[in-house]
Amino acid sequence: MPKAFLLFVFLIFVSNVYSQQVITLKEVRVFPENYAIDIIAKMKIATKKNLSKDYSDFQLTVANIKDSKDTVTNIKQNGKFQLRALQNRNYKFADLEGKRFYDDAFFAKYEYTRLFKYWSFYGTLNRLFELDLHQFFKNFDDYKYQVSIKNNCYLVSFTSDKYSGEFKVDTLTFNLLNLNYSLIKPQRESGKGTKVGIPTYITEKLNTLNSVNEIDIIFIQDSFGKISLNSLESRVLWDEFEVFKYEENKANKLKYTDKFRIETFIQMKKISI
Repeated sequence: MPKAFLLFVFLIFVSNVYSQQVITLKEVRVFPENYAIDIIAKMKIATKKNLSKDYSDFQLTVANIKDSKDTVTNIKQNGKFQLRALQNRNYKFADLEGKRFYDDAFFAKYEYTRLFKYWSFYGTLNRLFELDLHQFFKNFDDYKYQVSIKNNCYLVSFTSDKYSGEFKVDTLTFNLLNLNYSLIKPQRESGKGTKVGIPTYITEKLNTLNSVNEIDIIFIQDSFGKISLNSLESRVLWDEFEVFKYEENKANKLKYTDKFRIETFIQMKKISI
């Protein structure tokens, strides 16, 4: 009788262990690498379509530090933010307008910094939320991907000689739920601002050397499948930020130029009021 009882207990124990292992295997599944391309394509379509139109209150902290010592932008305020509105490149935090958070002395002394104002805050936000601008969402031959599924979400990690990171996508709606990445190799970029008219003349342009680019974005998905921003943290370091200013209405006639080092921090946290 005792032996039969022990055998019965043993069988129950083995059964429980086996069932737990099966559940674990069902929770995490690994997919072929090329499956990531299909997920990314569906994610970009769904995410653009399902951006919420609702305004949310955010605690906003922004700092731009020039040459490791001078804080030329310092924002610590609450403001209303609509994620969909970032598709308009002229978007601003409406309730922040008129409030001074720039270093007047710096921006008065350097006329060319108009372009820098845009790049250091609104330009950075636009680049973060314009999915087609991210290399890892379009240059598939340059990246290696790993895809798994857990808790009804696709988990996709990626790496290259330039960037590494991961993102999370809902398996039902294909909405982007989380994105984080960091720059591995310094990148050189260029940009320009133009004077609109006939003809159009370049008034500002810049060359940058970007050595740090760290991003973490978390979205919230509601019961209707619409997503809104929950939090964002960004740190960008330009070791070289070189700006060229040209004479108005005189194409390619250089007025002056300057180069400096800029580090930018942006933090947004959704709050309840």
